[in-house]
Amino acid sequence: MPARDSRGVFVRGHWIGLLVLVGAGAFGAATAVAEPLLGLPDSVSALGAPWLVCAFAVGTLMRTCWVAAVAGALLLSSATAVYYGAQVYGYGPGSLEYAVPMALAWGASGGIAGGVMAAAGSLWRGARGIRAALLAAAPAAALAGEAVLLSREWVGADSMLVLRIELAAAAVLVLVLSRRRAPIVQTLAGAVVLAVAFALAESELRGYMRAAGWHGA
Repeated sequence: MPARDSRGVFVRGHWIGLLVLVGAGAFGAATAVAEPLLGLPDSVSALGAPWLVCAFAVGTLMRTCWVAAVAGALLLSSATAVYYGAQVYGYGPGSLEYAVPMALAWGASGGIAGGVMAAAGSLWRGARGIRAALLAAAPAAALAGEAVLLSREWVGADSMLVLRIELAAAAVLVLVLSRRRAPIVQTLAGAVVLAVAFALAESELRGYMRAAGWHGA
């Protein structure tokens, strides 16, 4: 059971997790609104891996794996709902017919992925050695795998800049998450292998969503 204080209120770490959840949803809404109103490149709002990193981060704040999984699932599914709700606001009521099924489809897949990544974050808290290396590699691999995958599909200077930033963030995560827990070489090797898996999985998912009517990049 998650630790509680004398009043039965979640301890500080869970409040931090809640704030991360709210912040992630706010970011999703901001990008969705900025796309039609401010001309923000859709390459920014089309990225999925940063949300997985958010789920992993929330998981590191949770003491038990199952609580982390629930929090991660809620994080991505609710952020997806906020994102498409904000798109309706930005593009108008006419987009509702598109937004609702996409929110349900992406929310379901995002909830599953978010639960898994958050559970990995929770397990990372107490891991050492090879286990820590593999868990630390997961969020970096999500970013790197997506960046490599989309670099073959996207064109344009803005899109390439976004993907380079995503790849650089993956390198930073390898360094930060493996520090004092696992040899960086092991974490890097794990990230490379997992990046291939993430790229293949995301390619399949994006193809399925496009077949279902998704208009994303």
